[in-house]
Amino acid sequence: MSTVSVRHSATWTRERKAIHSRWGERVNCRTDDSGYRDEWHYQQCGGCLRWLALGGPIGADWGVCSSASSPFDGVARFEHDGCEHFEEDPNGFGLTQG
Repeated sequence: MSTVSVRHSATWTRERKAIHSRWGERVNCRTDDSGYRDEWHYQQCGGCLRWLALGGPIGADWGVCSSASSPFDGVARFEHDGCEHFEEDPNGFGLTQG
């Protein structure tokens, strides 16, 4: 790997971490919140029928909601987040993973 590639890779890794941290501040269903319901564990965005995974390495953790009934429609979401408009994917994958 060239020096430029290594520098670019390190820069992108730092940027992904910064993105994850910044976007993570807006997570809707935090497991450490007192109002967190146990059933939300099984109703996470990453398993929702309306989940569109992002491409590349960041897509392992992040996707976009495509549920017209959700307030998060069109918003980048953490795979372990969730909302009251969860739709179970019978295959256990989001729209782009099945």
